[in-house]
Amino acid sequence: MSHPSRNAAALALLLAGALATGAVLAQERGKRPVVTEPESGIELPVTLNVLDTMEGHTLTGVAIREKTIFQVDVYACGHYVDAASARKELSKWKDKKASELIDDDDFRKKLVTPGFARTLRLHLARDIDAEDFNDAFEESLKPRLEDLIEDGVKGSMKDLAAFKALFTLDELAEDTKLDFTWKDNTLTVRMDAKQLGTIESDALCRAMWAIYFGDDPIQDEFPLKLISRLPKLLETKKEK
Repeated sequence: MSHPSRNAAALALLLAGALATGAVLAQERGKRPVVTEPESGIELPVTLNVLDTMEGHTLTGVAIREKTIFQVDVYACGHYVDAASARKELSKWKDKKASELIDDDDFRKKLVTPGFARTLRLHLARDIDAEDFNDAFEESLKPRLEDLIEDGVKGSMKDLAAFKALFTLDELAEDTKLDFTWKDNTLTVRMDAKQLGTIESDALCRAMWAIYFGDDPIQDEFPLKLISRLPKLLETKKEK
């Protein structure tokens, strides 16, 4: 004959085990897939919610920005695209390897001209003085912006001042996440998921992406690394 108190204890243990297992499974289900930038160890999410609409963008590659003199990691960079519109606009390059894509001048031009929505995430690997951050971006953006405006692309040099004005802190702390989203002709800037502002400027958007994908990127390996996952995203879906 079974003992009521023992049965109750066994049932309690069984329920506790089930709840614990459920909690673990729920935690595993809730974990977002990430890609680790190998040099810094920084993890970047495979999918990223951008803009106030929580629009989702998909990772196409990761890279690390270094200060070349001292080989100091500054930030891990992830490039993201709106997958559906990227597949449509880049369909002529489906089933191409990343190395083939990056050697194609027409493809490179698509990366620095309007079309599908896209995002750059910079995950800081160290504390950065805000003035130094602004100076570094001005040095990279200014000549590219000037060239684009001279070529008739819509925008003005005031756009650069508006960009710098978004960063009002004295210091950007390690692990700060900065997202720059280009949609239509507007650049939206977010810091740790909080929107700092938007700037409507075709020239500024193009200049920002030219830093990483243009003819003279800030680091030679950036274009290839930042589209290393794109062929998988573009590949032809096989019928089952």
